[in-house]
Amino acid sequence: EGGSSAGMTYVVFGPVDGELSLSSADAMLTGERSGDKSGSDVMMSDYNRDGYADVTTGSPGASALGIDDGMVHVLYGPFSGVIDLENADAVVGGESDNEKIGSYLGYGDLTGDGYDDLLLGVPANDNTAGAAGAAFILGGGPLPASE
Repeated sequence: EGGSSAGMTYVVFGPVDGELSLSSADAMLTGERSGDKSGSDVMMSDYNRDGYADVTTGSPGASALGIDDGMVHVLYGPFSGVIDLENADAVVGGESDNEKIGSYLGYGDLTGDGYDDLLLGVPANDNTAGAAGAAFILGGGPLPASE
């Protein structure tokens, strides 16, 4: 694990009933570093429409380009076991200190192209005014061809 308050997202494949222990999760997505707070918000969808659920997890305390600018990690399914988010399939980082990208996530076909898009809430983005906040849409679609 990534250290104190790195965070973790537990994935349990369904169907789920009865009492479960987190130690028996099918997958555990671990934050990269102390203070990342990974798993603050989590979304699942099949962004690339390959038939497998994909997981997006927010790490608002992560430091990508600045201090606490936050990061969002996307893992394309299928996956299992313990996965360090350092090995995510896609990563989006904040732009400046204290933006906390990854605090709020959403999804849906916002562009009308048949693919789920990812909505990123950035509560302290200051592109238009000091800590005014912003929301960004990342278009979904097929995976790029592997090289």
